Amino acid sequence: MMSEQDLADVVQIAVEDLSPDHPVVLENHVVTDDDEPALKRQRLEINCQDPSIKH
Repeated sequence: MMSEQDLADVVQIAVEDLSPDHPVVLENHVVTDDDEPALKRQRLEINCQDPSIKH
């Protein structure tokens, strides 16, 4: 199960993907000492092979 922080990170990445030209920071996003702008967490590729999903 994902922690609340993991979920917040996933949502933040999704929001950034939807608006690449305009960086968006969610209202509840708190910048901590752990956030290093130069270092980005590797994104996980989600590969869906389900034939019932139409693209």
